[in-house]
Amino acid sequence: MLRSIMIASTALVLLLGGCAENTAPGNDRAAEEAPPSAAADLVPASKAVREAEVSAVYPETMTEKEVRKTVRGRICRFTYTGVGDPVLAVEVPKAGAQPGRGVMKLNGKLVELQGESGEGQDMLAGETVMQADGLRAAVAPDQESTEAIDNAKQRREAALRFKVEGAEEVGFWGFYTCGEVVEGSATEADPRPREITATSGAEVYEHARCFACHGGLGYGGAGPEFRGHENLSDDKHVIGAILSGPGEMPAFADTLTNEQIAAVSTYIRTNWGNNFGPITPERVVEIRKSRAD
Repeated sequence: MLRSIMIASTALVLLLGGCAENTAPGNDRAAEEAPPSAAADLVPASKAVREAEVSAVYPETMTEKEVRKTVRGRICRFTYTGVGDPVLAVEVPKAGAQPGRGVMKLNGKLVELQGESGEGQDMLAGETVMQADGLRAAVAPDQESTEAIDNAKQRREAALRFKVEGAEEVGFWGFYTCGEVVEGSATEADPRPREITATSGAEVYEHARCFACHGGLGYGGAGPEFRGHENLSDDKHVIGAILSGPGEMPAFADTLTNEQIAAVSTYIRTNWGNNFGPITPERVVEIRKSRAD
């Protein structure tokens, strides 16, 4: 049985959380007397881990506002207790696809994860593995425990294994509930900063919150995927999109300098397996002028 295997493993620190009456702060909705009014910032995993002692990084509970900030549609959520707030929320994928986006809270920051492997739409049937830069989370439901919450949702006891690069893997026992529908859009994020001082492409991508829609690893989400996207080969298209913001994307013509646009354009065109080449500030100036004419 999965619980026995988890307890027997000497490589895993197992923290049991099966009691639905656990009133530890953050583990039970009833114990949260003053939940935060604003959702935590969404940052790349590397930033959340970098700002804390790696050995002290553990998944934290999230509010509903924080869950809605990153994932939407049908989701599965892992909770430490039967009535607790989630520490991991994952989008249920379309038929035949890998798990979609997920979100965790580490060091007070929200971190977006991408599906690595899973059981398709029936995420209670086997292990779901999520990953981001420098961390990995895997949920393994206990196949001998199933509880129907209502017609749409089912829950199983499950083990969450969590690994941050540079630290030992830790584990938690809790509940994995699937079938809930999260309303709203993942683009309901904090206001974008009007002054961005970052200079490198990676920093601009972070500070301009590009990752909130396109993913910290370029897998996409509310916005298109950047990995191997053929439109990235057209530098005029890339620069124009950043300047004017097509669709629901905000325009950055008045927010980013020519140097910053060149840096972030180069970043997305030369990372995640892309090899579309760099873009210079001079090229950005040229495109700005052509669009103004």
